[in-house]
Amino acid sequence: MEGETAMENLIVGVAGAAGRSTAAAYDRSTQRIWTVEAGSMAFRMLGHSEFIVRFLRVMQNLAQKIGLSSEEELKRRAARTMVSLPGVLRPMYHEDANSLLDEHGWCSPDLQRKTGCVLDDMQAGLLGGALTESGGIIVCGSGSAAYVRGRSGEEHKSDGYGPVLGDEGSGFWLGLEALRAVLRADDGRQSDCPTLREMVMMQLRQDGVSTTAGIPPWLSDRETTPGVRWPFRSDVAALAQAVARAAAEGDDTAMHVLDAGSTELVRSFTASMNAVKCEADGMKVVLGGGVFENIPDYVSLVREKIEQSWPGADVLQTRFRPVVGALLACLAGGIGLPNQSRVDALVSAIGSVDTARGLLLAGVPA
Repeated sequence: MEGETAMENLIVGVAGAAGRSTAAAYDRSTQRIWTVEAGSMAFRMLGHSEFIVRFLRVMQNLAQKIGLSSEEELKRRAARTMVSLPGVLRPMYHEDANSLLDEHGWCSPDLQRKTGCVLDDMQAGLLGGALTESGGIIVCGSGSAAYVRGRSGEEHKSDGYGPVLGDEGSGFWLGLEALRAVLRADDGRQSDCPTLREMVMMQLRQDGVSTTAGIPPWLSDRETTPGVRWPFRSDVAALAQAVARAAAEGDDTAMHVLDAGSTELVRSFTASMNAVKCEADGMKVVLGGGVFENIPDYVSLVREKIEQSWPGADVLQTRFRPVVGALLACLAGGIGLPNQSRVDALVSAIGSVDTARGLLLAGVPA
């Protein structure tokens, strides 16, 4: 490593996800940022043992990226670490994840006393997405959820229950609705959807599926990956792109799927708004996640419905990814934003990153 990084100047943020996860280290004295990318680090999906193996591996990779000898050295040097994970807003899951990280020495003593070192990915998404402590966020990737945090810290999350019980409007939900529509049309249970079928099969042929009769076994094959819950989720979610292309060409079924999905997302957001009793006027509402980044028409549908239901809301697409929210929470010493000068310094440092900016900035290729 170039020189000795003072312990109080180095902070670490981690954003675990069901798909792509990211870890970043930020040296406040030199304004340098290092990032590494990893696969799934979804705490509740993987289980304790597999999660901690993956977490420590990511920390080792980050240490090497910085120029440190080991994960243990990074642990000693880091003044604070905050880890954003999906599905840990509820107290029992938060305490579980926090205890596991603390057991392996990754929870800073000052944070352990205050809030622990874990925050929910929706909290981190709001912090980084709009650089605000209060507001709302709808995340739509392979899964989906909505979250609202009021000015006094009251908060509520809707959905995020996974592909079996929830995630309505998500990429997985859109893809599954497309598969169902194609099979229903083949059976004669609904009107034909030729453009949607063409777009779906175009993608599935890349996986060796040549006819619609191959769809059920294709999905079944993805349900049996050992040690992984819902291994089919990302493959089905990728079909959201087929829905978007078919809708752009005027396929009625595809347009209906997008419309119904956007309604479900706004329904989740509305539930959280009602629970927190927030005023929408001037409130920032962030739209984040891979589906929103890649399907502009879906963004437009959701934005329009939010603005109709909640006049005065400022709907915007996410600015920074959740790992930046984790870094901001580090700087603040808990779930919140640090003073403006520290926010500005971090934003400036992100702007100077030459490579892998997409791991920090939304809408930018990694």
